Amino acid sequence: MAPSDRKDLTPEQMRVLIAPARVEILEAIQAHGPQTAADLAERLGKAPDRLYYHLKKLVKIGVLVEQGPREVAAPGRNGAVYAVAAKGGIGMELDPSSRAERAVWARGARTVLRQVTREIERALDSGDVRTSGKRPNLALSRTKAWLTDADLVAVNRHLLAIENLLRKRSARGAGRLHALTISLSPLEEQRKR
Repeated sequence: MAPSDRKDLTPEQMRVLIAPARVEILEAIQAHGPQTAADLAERLGKAPDRLYYHLKKLVKIGVLVEQGPREVAAPGRNGAVYAVAAKGGIGMELDPSSRAERAVWARGARTVLRQVTREIERALDSGDVRTSGKRPNLALSRTKAWLTDADLVAVNRHLLAIENLLRKRSARGAGRLHALTISLSPLEEQRKR
């Protein structure tokens, strides 16, 4: 199966994906390119046998593809190489009237936000962060605004441009690995009681 632009998952597939360990595996392969379970285990600081179950689940839902074997650590021992199936990202359409689909989205948000919190804490602990100047590498921002339909079109066009820029740089290359998390939510206006 060759990589495609975008992989749209069913709610059941998304429920399988959003386990924290699977999100971590997927992000490692997106950032560092195709890897064996041994490569991933070393990168994530986990035993390879703890990863096989999650890798098989990710292959089964079509998020990862298993490529031909590559020789790993011991000469003559081969390991399957896992790669991302969709270069254009992964998503799930939402039926707002479906309680089950809303629950999947909410669980996905919790998984992502928990990962963001861990990454920010590790960055702060490293001491190698900049929040100002020409090249800040740590930012946290939240802005509320009244958006028209035309504004939403413009915002989403810019978000897509940013995602495309990051996807072009997602396979290991020069520079330092960074993560960008974006959340856009319609809000209900707070009313005085």
